[in-house]
Amino acid sequence: MKGAAFVIGATSFSNACLDLQHACAITPEQSYDTAAIRIAYARFHTEATALDTALEQHPA
Repeated sequence: MKGAAFVIGATSFSNACLDLQHACAITPEQSYDTAAIRIAYARFHTEATALDTALEQHPA
């Protein structure tokens, strides 16, 4: 998703994808930071909705 978003210039969505990816990444000695994941997912969802709305306004 983030690669295609970069191609079409949807930088905010791409950044939200990367933030979510980083929030979900752990090393063997760490546990998940659920608060960070929730925050990153909320931003991802907001950006995905905005991108979907923008794409709907410009049919192929």
